[in-house]
Amino acid sequence: MGIFWFYSFIKSAKENEFWFSAFLLGIATYVRAETAILVLILVPIFFFQSKKIWPEIGNRLKRISQFYAPSILFYSLWNLIFLRIYLPLQYSVQSEFNSESWNIPNLLERFSLVNVNLIFSGNGIYLFGYFLFFFLIVLLIDLVFFFKSFREIAYWLLSAFAIYVGLIIIGHFFPVMDINNSTKRGLFKLFPVLLFYFGCSPLIQKISSWIYKTDNWVFKTDETNF
Repeated sequence: MGIFWFYSFIKSAKENEFWFSAFLLGIATYVRAETAILVLILVPIFFFQSKKIWPEIGNRLKRISQFYAPSILFYSLWNLIFLRIYLPLQYSVQSEFNSESWNIPNLLERFSLVNVNLIFSGNGIYLFGYFLFFFLIVLLIDLVFFFKSFREIAYWLLSAFAIYVGLIIIGHFFPVMDINNSTKRGLFKLFPVLLFYFGCSPLIQKISSWIYKTDNWVFKTDETNF
């Protein structure tokens, strides 16, 4: 929802939507700490999308830092205050960091495992149904037949891609986030973004328009017969 309200802010330039989206992403960070990294990955998208509202780069950097501030605040409340002061056990994020984090083959292997074992598999269908397959079909048709209007929905696609790639990168840097639990749960963040993509998809809009016209024609025909 934080991504949705930021997109709404891009279209309306309403200041309350800007802060509300930042607040929602901060809450998401408090619930799942890795969201802070996902928001950081999304920041470049927000930076370029807000060019029309804040033409000056300096002002844009300032506002984007303000946008990211709630995520940092909620992350600090959880990891620096709650875990270190309230809990009796001392937990260190640094201890979970992958000592071979710059090993590119390992990163590519994790990318392969996420796709082969978790998404495009029987286990993936059991967990997520055919939702992701349906998305890929719609995306392919949009790219082939409606490429001219693709710029309008690029925001949702880039946001979904950032979440997808971000989860793999986070899992690589922090092995404690295993594929069958943490990455699996994290992938559910994709579905609301993909639903918004469907709402803007030229193909889905064409189908919806056809259904609407067909229903109206049937309704008018029934009224005439009556």
